[in-house]
Amino acid sequence: TPKYNRFSYFIGIYLGYIKNKEFIMAQVIGKIGSLDGSFYIKSADGTVSIAKVGDTIYSGDVILGSSTNTLANKLTVGLNDNSKEIIILANNQQLFDETIT
Repeated sequence: TPKYNRFSYFIGIYLGYIKNKEFIMAQVIGKIGSLDGSFYIKSADGTVSIAKVGDTIYSGDVILGSSTNTLANKLTVGLNDNSKEIIILANNQQLFDETIT
């Protein structure tokens, strides 16, 4: 069995998931299509980043609206299979996983 050092472990967490010491890419759910306001992406590993148009949303990600947003602020995510567009308003949050597609 291959051994994983600390560096490869963190690279694995950054790129996807390590499960049973096998590398598995996280499922792509969609992409951010539009954004008006302040929104954040909380990844499955707990990392939080500022959401930007074009960002890829993976299974396990949570989109978080800022508490300073108003009802006029929204973010849209187009699902990877083009079936629908998800809209997150104001300071709401949305978990993206396999059940949303």
